[in-house]
Amino acid sequence: MAASNDIVEVLRNSTLFKSLSKEELVAIASRFDVQTFASGQVIFDDGSADTNGMYVIRKGSIKIFKSVVDDSSRQQAVAVLKEGNFFGEMALLDEEVRSAGAAALDDCELLFLSRASFNEIIGQNLETAHRILTQIAKVMSRRLRDTNNLFREVVSWGYRARREVRDLKSNFLSTISHELRTPIHSIQGFTSLMKDTEEIDRETQKKFIEVILEESKRLAGLINDLISLAEIEYGAIILERQSTKFKDVIEKVFESYRSEAEEKKLQYELFVPKDLPALNVDANRLEQAIEHIIENAIKFTDFNGRVSTRVEDRKNAIEIIVSDNGRGIPAKYIDRIFGKFYQVDQSTTRSVDGAGIGLTLAKHIIDLHGGQITVTSKEGDGSTFKITLPKEHVIKKS
Repeated sequence: MAASNDIVEVLRNSTLFKSLSKEELVAIASRFDVQTFASGQVIFDDGSADTNGMYVIRKGSIKIFKSVVDDSSRQQAVAVLKEGNFFGEMALLDEEVRSAGAAALDDCELLFLSRASFNEIIGQNLETAHRILTQIAKVMSRRLRDTNNLFREVVSWGYRARREVRDLKSNFLSTISHELRTPIHSIQGFTSLMKDTEEIDRETQKKFIEVILEESKRLAGLINDLISLAEIEYGAIILERQSTKFKDVIEKVFESYRSEAEEKKLQYELFVPKDLPALNVDANRLEQAIEHIIENAIKFTDFNGRVSTRVEDRKNAIEIIVSDNGRGIPAKYIDRIFGKFYQVDQSTTRSVDGAGIGLTLAKHIIDLHGGQITVTSKEGDGSTFKITLPKEHVIKKS
């Protein structure tokens, strides 16, 4: 590639690749495709497209933005990125929010790396993989430090009384520290093994990388949930409503948890009317809410149990009903499960992981859509969560 040296120099100055040697940078430079964008051109829209990879800015500058609902000409700038910055669907670790869009502020050139190419890079050379994954861990640590103040603010919003503050803070610190330490320890442990072990067979190497990637996703998911909760509490979330085939949304979420259900050998069922109407909703946020409900049902249902999701098209509302025959919730805790960081089992030896954020997020998102979420449960006999979305959001029949 004629401009290979230029690409190597850009990568050398980027956060993710700056620790690589010149030889390593030369080896991966050919994986990047050069793409050009004219001034003002949108690279990808706010939340509407998955880049399935990442960009590194080679020349020019990029505006990361969020569209303002009901006024397509208005945008809220999130950040302006210069040469060497990386962003896109894989940039979970950078400063931008994942649902943002991107546009060229001036004529620019970007280096595009597909997700497949990224996986090949870290799968082919242990030393290179170690350097890149170490950089990922460092960027994550920085992001965690930056969000530490956010965690404190989130806790402060829960202050209602001195006793409630003490209980909330104690539960928050113990839960979050546990949830953050676990994936970080895994990432550090497996990267150290890859670094210190002279010979690792291909199959073992692949397993190590898979664990590191999964734990990175888990850590990023927790951080994103906390940020989403903070945005909701601040009133900073603007629902991006559009006509959405709700049948597609529910089926997508359901399928995304099939592997977890199969791991526990659950009877995992979905019932959706064929003629379910389209809704005027924020599909991404609604997916997030339903994900937490289904994930919760699977998490608290024992092996060989049952989890079913049913959608009902009522006269005045659409209902999503998620039922399980799991552990159930004691009656005295029913009114508290949607509270921030609240968990029925608050012991440090609890058998199920979780930060106590999911149900809180789900309730906020459904509330923002003008809907309602309720739960009925009996200890030892399962739970049923029902999401009700008013029919005013109906657009047309699918």
